[in-house]
Amino acid sequence: MTDIRVIIREFSRGTSLREMERKLKLSRTSLRNYRDRAEGSGRSMVELLALNDAELQAIMLKGDGHRGRDVDRYAFMQERVEGYAKDMTRKHMTYDVLYEEYQKSTDNPYGYTQFKAIIQEYEKNHDYRYHNVYEPGREMQFDFAGDNLWIVDKDTGEAVKAIVLVCVLPYSMLSYVTALPSAKMEYLFQAL
Repeated sequence: MTDIRVIIREFSRGTSLREMERKLKLSRTSLRNYRDRAEGSGRSMVELLALNDAELQAIMLKGDGHRGRDVDRYAFMQERVEGYAKDMTRKHMTYDVLYEEYQKSTDNPYGYTQFKAIIQEYEKNHDYRYHNVYEPGREMQFDFAGDNLWIVDKDTGEAVKAIVLVCVLPYSMLSYVTALPSAKMEYLFQAL
């Protein structure tokens, strides 16, 4: 629906179809169809932008924009998809078990493949994990860690406060730890 909202914003700004075609990489035919649906709704572009996704979807897309999905079945699934996705995080839960429960809860169920695809689409769109990719030898991460330590000179018995510097090569997770007399640049650069 984000793409549809971008199109509506462009219409509300008065952007020409040719400019929108170039900017959004959509055909003018598709853009005309969206414009006609928006104008046919009897609402202004600003009012359309204020609608929630389900209401906007009902106006701007045929059905729900996916082949094989009708509005009633899709609305039924959208009410329950968050719960199904949460259920999938439980130990030993399978799509088969969820599908059996789903079939019992509606008179007009989707087929198994479509049911699973809707849940997986939701899971993909609501997955907030991020995976960092590192290259070997490309970067090093470092920081000062924890409380200061005291280093005792064996010969004199003098205790000197030390700061702990931790360095990590994120690709290999190879680490290096050293104690520095202070966090001044002269000591930091020497340790790095």
